[in-house]
Amino acid sequence: MAVLERCSQRILVVDDDPYVAMAVRARLEAEGYEVIVATDGRDALIKVFDERQDLVVLDVLLPYVRGLQVLASIRHDPELRATPVVILSVLSSPQDIARAMWDDPDVYLTKPADSYTYWLHPEELDDLVVVVRRLLSVRPAAAEAACQAVKDIPGRVSV
Repeated sequence: MAVLERCSQRILVVDDDPYVAMAVRARLEAEGYEVIVATDGRDALIKVFDERQDLVVLDVLLPYVRGLQVLASIRHDPELRATPVVILSVLSSPQDIARAMWDDPDVYLTKPADSYTYWLHPEELDDLVVVVRRLLSVRPAAAEAACQAVKDIPGRVSV
């Protein structure tokens, strides 16, 4: 019988622009994270509540359910409210940022309006990677010990 483990940290990337979502996913996976993508707010809510995410990278302007509504849902749920949320949005005015901060994201980052920028200039994602590393750097000791305990078990399957 195989032993299932999930030792990599899981990040949900929510962006309706497929080029941005793919670029962010590729960069975070290259850093060793497991990445799941949602392309709208409704899909994001399903993935947030059905599967435990270690961090959420969230756009504000999403179809069906806006990003700030997704953030508010996370912050109002007792089991999810501690989940780190990074806003990654083209909205960069002080008013937009202040409105988003009202819903208590951990970090607000702006992204370029041109969705191809991340493919042409991958270094534009460096700030996001630094923030993700910082927010996920404190891994619960019990989870780390559990992952270490099953590393040498034959037949284990990583998920």
